[in-house]
Amino acid sequence: MEPKLQFNNLPLVSKVAFWGIVTSFALQAFLKLLFFLIDLAVPAFDPLDQFWFFPLLIVIWLPFLVALMCGYFVVIRYPYQSQAIKLQEPLIENRDSPVWILLGLMLMLVGSMMGLAAFDADSVYLLVAMVYIGMTLIFAGYCLAYFEREKNVVIATFLDVTLRFGIVLAPLYFPALIIGAVNYRRFQRSIPK
Repeated sequence: MEPKLQFNNLPLVSKVAFWGIVTSFALQAFLKLLFFLIDLAVPAFDPLDQFWFFPLLIVIWLPFLVALMCGYFVVIRYPYQSQAIKLQEPLIENRDSPVWILLGLMLMLVGSMMGLAAFDADSVYLLVAMVYIGMTLIFAGYCLAYFEREKNVVIATFLDVTLRFGIVLAPLYFPALIIGAVNYRRFQRSIPK
């Protein structure tokens, strides 16, 4: 059996995708804590009125956007990365329990109903939000009910690269997952049997 790769040996783009997401969420948590403390000290403080607020948002969201693009690249270019390295524990520990299949199917059903109900939405924003949440619930239900790391290699790579936050971001990654699956099949065909 070949030894597993270490995190240090991964391509730079994979490391940037990992740490970009972590950095962005850490900066967001720090900013929320900072605004909470400022609000306690100065109740009339409104960060939207400050000249530095929007540049600060750019600094916070820039690592996330870079991580998103790097994650896209990794899923498309290295769809087999999850086979080479196991960075996280299994998504579900007790895979034999029918509870996970039932919960996954329920999430898929709720997501489908939410997607269908979205067409009665009053505004475009509500329509987009309901379709996005519906797609996210369907993907989460699929991961709970049917996901197996060895069979769904591209999805495993996607979940590893996004530190499992990818379940929430799945609709944004659907094009990359489709292209990555095509690349993975091409990669499998190129291996001599």
